[in-house]
Amino acid sequence: GKKGVWLKLPIEKSELVPAAIKASIIAKETSVHVIYNLDP
Repeated sequence: GKKGVWLKLPIEKSELVPAAIKASIIAKETSVHVIYNLDP
Protein backbone atom coordinates (compact mmCIF):
# COMPACT_ATOMS: atom_id res chain seq x y z
CA GLY A 1 0.00 0.00 0.00
CA LYS A 2 0.87 3.61 0.03
CA LYS A 3 2.88 5.11 2.84
CA GLY A 4 3.37 8.69 3.76
CA VAL A 5 5.08 10.91 6.23
CA TRP A 6 3.55 14.06 7.63
CA LEU A 7 5.98 16.67 8.87
CA LYS A 8 4.34 19.40 10.90
CA LEU A 9 6.57 22.38 11.58
CA PRO A 10 5.62 25.49 13.51
CA ILE A 11 6.13 28.71 11.56
CA GLU A 12 9.05 29.52 13.87
CA LYS A 13 10.88 26.49 12.41
CA SER A 14 10.31 27.34 8.73
CA GLU A 15 14.08 27.35 8.17
CA LEU A 16 13.87 23.53 8.38
CA VAL A 17 11.76 23.24 5.20
CA PRO A 18 14.80 23.10 2.86
CA ALA A 19 16.30 20.31 4.98
CA ALA A 20 13.02 18.39 4.81
CA ILE A 21 12.96 18.74 1.02
CA LYS A 22 16.58 17.62 0.77
CA ALA A 23 15.83 14.57 2.92
CA SER A 24 12.97 13.56 0.64
CA ILE A 25 15.31 13.70 -2.35
CA ILE A 26 17.77 11.44 -0.53
CA ALA A 27 14.85 9.05 0.00
CA LYS A 28 14.33 9.15 -3.80
CA GLU A 29 10.92 10.79 -3.60
CA THR A 30 9.74 12.41 -6.81
CA SER A 31 7.72 15.16 -5.22
CA VAL A 32 7.18 17.15 -2.07
CA HIS A 33 3.74 18.12 -0.89
CA VAL A 34 3.22 20.98 1.51
CA ILE A 35 -0.14 21.00 3.23
CA TYR A 36 -1.39 24.16 4.89
CA ASN A 37 -4.04 23.95 7.58
CA LEU A 38 -5.38 27.42 8.15
CA ASP A 39 -7.26 28.08 11.36
CA PRO A 40 -10.36 30.24 10.81
